Amino acid sequence: MLPARQPVDHPSIKGPKIGVLLLNLGTPDSPDYWPMRRYLGEFLSDRRVIEVNPLFWQVILQGIILNTRPQKSGANYRKIWDAEAGDSPLRVITRRQAEKLQARLGDKVIVDFAMRYGNPSTELKLKALQAQGCTRILLCPLYPNIRRRRRRRPTMQRSTCSRRCAGSRQSARCRRISTRPNTSRH
Repeated sequence: MLPARQPVDHPSIKGPKIGVLLLNLGTPDSPDYWPMRRYLGEFLSDRRVIEVNPLFWQVILQGIILNTRPQKSGANYRKIWDAEAGDSPLRVITRRQAEKLQARLGDKVIVDFAMRYGNPSTELKLKALQAQGCTRILLCPLYPNIRRRRRRRPTMQRSTCSRRCAGSRQSARCRRISTRPNTSRH
């Protein structure tokens, strides 16, 4: 059977693409007070990070911690801030990892990076990958997945991806690479 012929002026149709999203835990946009406060507020408000009654915790977080901790954490971040790149070391390193992986994988795959907390957000980067035509997205967390009494993280990551992709016209299928070592006995 011969392949179908297209008219000369027919627009090219791009095939579906695969996206790879490197995920890191997060970092503030700068070591200054307000970006640090925003980052700490987002990170410390996650119930998977602080497993305390949220009503009780938010009083402590908003009343005490977010009024004192941004200055202290900002001072520590200033000590390690990458002055040459003008950015957080974690974001600089993660960006370089994504660039090197993109170079290694070539044009068949689109590689990007995102942060679980802070910028660039996972939601923003998932939408960007979809806008570039990715119908399958591989999520690669670069931070350890600690198993707690509740096994929420793997399900949460996949369901979060599905929720974030659901609002667009096309949906993407997300997979997550496990960061836990295989502990099964042979």
